[in-house]
Amino acid sequence: MIRTLGNLLVFAAASLTAAPAVALSCLRPDVAQSYKAASEAAEAYIVVHGQLQHDKVSVPERTQEGGAPETFEARLVGSYLNGADFSGAFDAPVTVTLNCAVVWCAPLPPQDSDILAFVQKTESGYLIDAQPCQQWLFTAPTAAQIEQITSCHAGGDCTPSD
Repeated sequence: MIRTLGNLLVFAAASLTAAPAVALSCLRPDVAQSYKAASEAAEAYIVVHGQLQHDKVSVPERTQEGGAPETFEARLVGSYLNGADFSGAFDAPVTVTLNCAVVWCAPLPPQDSDILAFVQKTESGYLIDAQPCQQWLFTAPTAAQIEQITSCHAGGDCTPSD
């Protein structure tokens, strides 16, 4: 009886570890960290606070590893970080790419949502490269996030929050 119970426990433990455990672990999105990454990147970025206008209502659910990112066209209207504040007018078409890491994907920003975006300037236009861990796109940015990114750009305190 004890041997049978022992074998059953070994089988149960083995079945729990048979499949690989996969989890996405993201640090809390931080505008200061994103600002530093963008300023150190080889690509050119501008920081825009505004509304993302699009007609995309959903994206396919990911159920397996791999696959192409979801890309759609949108319009970003607002202001870009110019000097010490968001004073430069911005109104341009942007390509939004929603990337995935296995089955975890960047969420679709709500239509006409208030965003803070690190917009990559490319040869073909502007790109918002949304990642599952939200490094380049912040929906509904807080006043504290706007103040932090403005401070970073003006050469002030740009310490990532804990």
